[in-house]
Parts: sequence; C-alpha cells; structure tokens
Amino acid sequence: MTRRAILVTFDGLPCLSVHADDFDSPLADLLAELSTSAFYFENHYIEQHGQLVLSAAGKSSDSVPESARELWIYTEEDSSARTDGVRTALWDGAGLPEDALEWVSESDFIRIHVAAQVTGETLPLFHTILLLCEALADDSTLVGLTATAGSSAKSVSMESLMWESEIRVPLWIRIPGQEAVRLQTLTTSADLVTCLQEWMSDAAVTDLNLLKPAETPPVIVVQTATAVGVRTPEFLFVRQPETEYSDEQTALYAKPEDAWNVNDVSAEYIESAERLDALCPRGLTKTSDGK
Repeated sequence: MTRRAILVTFDGLPCLSVHADDFDSPLADLLAELSTSAFYFENHYIEQHGQLVLSAAGKSSDSVPESARELWIYTEEDSSARTDGVRTALWDGAGLPEDALEWVSESDFIRIHVAAQVTGETLPLFHTILLLCEALADDSTLVGLTATAGSSAKSVSMESLMWESEIRVPLWIRIPGQEAVRLQTLTTSADLVTCLQEWMSDAAVTDLNLLKPAETPPVIVVQTATAVGVRTPEFLFVRQPETEYSDEQTALYAKPEDAWNVNDVSAEYIESAERLDALCPRGLTKTSDGK
C-alpha cells in the first residue's frame, strides 16, 4: 500500500500552555480534543519565524515527492504569484472550492497552508481543515498539523528577550493505528521534515526518529527577528545582538518553570550560562517571509 502524508500549517496556532487566557475558549476545547486522537508534541519549536517547512515548489530529492501538491488557503484575496505544484483557494466562510480539493487529493504528499492564524474568528476554517484531512486520509496516511509562526505575548506586562509564544507552537501527528500520546521531547521543524520523509520512505513507526527517546539531551537553536536562542531541557539561553540603539544582551531562563521567559537566572547558573553562550550563534540570519 502506498504511503501518503498530509501536512497542514497555519500562520499561527496557539500553544495553550503559554496562552492561559485561552483555556476556557471553544478553541481550547477543540485543541484539547485533537490531542486525544494524535501524538501531541508539547515542546515543538520553530527554528525560524515563517521558515519554509515543506513546499511543493522547488522539489528536490531531500524535500518532498515529485507528485507533491500544495494548497494555500486565504481568508482574503491575495494576488501574489505561485509556482507550479501550488494551488490557491479563497475560503468564503463556508467551504473550499471543489476543484482545488480534487486537485490536491491526487498526490501522495499534500501540504495545506492556511495564510491565517487560528483564532476564535477562524475557528470554522480550522474545523473545515480537520474535516478535509479526515476525508483525504486513509489507513496509510500520516497527518501532521502545526504552525509556521508563533504569536506575541500581548497579555504579559513583563519584559523578555524572547517570548515563549514566539518560538513554541503545537504539533500534532496522527499515525494510522497509533494511540494518542503527549510527548515532552524537544522537537523542531527540521525534525518534522525528517519524520515526513521517513514515513514516505516506508519506515516503520518504531523507526521514526521523532518518536524515539533522545539518546542525549537535545540542544536546539531557535531564532526570532530580534534574537537567537539555544534551548535545552533545562534552560533557554537567549542572545539579542548589538544594534544601533543598544548593546548586546543575554539572558538565561529556567525551563519549564519559567513559562514566559521573564526571569533571568544567569547569575544563579553561571556555568550553564557560559556553556550555552558558547553554543548560541552570534548575529542573526535573515528571516524568511515565506512559509
């Protein structure tokens, strides 16, 4: 049986553990329900805001299958050009164009990107996407759902060099025949890409690296438009490079206790701060506007 994979990405998807105001919302109920039917990665980080996860455009041997098709869904008119293998559709508040759905369903690898954040207003669209995935998936289909960007910390009055909500988003992966599990392992968008490639290469579920316990404590690098961070299971070290208006700043945040990254503990954990300082890149690479 031919393996299939569906990857759904949104421009923004709240991670409820850092969005306390959302706990009693209909969106929170839906996200909690989704977590009962899939692997839920609670510590999934975006390596770079808006970074390309997978795209049917510019296919290569280490990217996606040649048959890959991609559907971009907008909530308002968009005139930007798309490449071969990519179709755009406008959500009219009710459904999606049948021809676009038929076109995208003809591939073994489908990527659906929604150019909108998941909020109370776009909750019906989120429902529509989940129903679409159920219609497209079968017993050989892996379904992944995540976001390419985080969100700002509007409700927090304290300062931080790197808000947790900017870099951490939920990741759900449904694998046929597998029970729902909450996983605390640190994962990144690169790990998701690797998992999809392994699945499409007929790897057994037990061989998917994303689901294996880490042999050594992971160290991941994340970036926003203004700072670079190094995340380990115990800490997040952040470097904000020197600018025309301010000197370089660094901070060490204890994880997972410091949910928002607001309490600098570098003076208390000097050795850890020095070790992660050496691992943290200096300077920023250009952030991408693509998804």
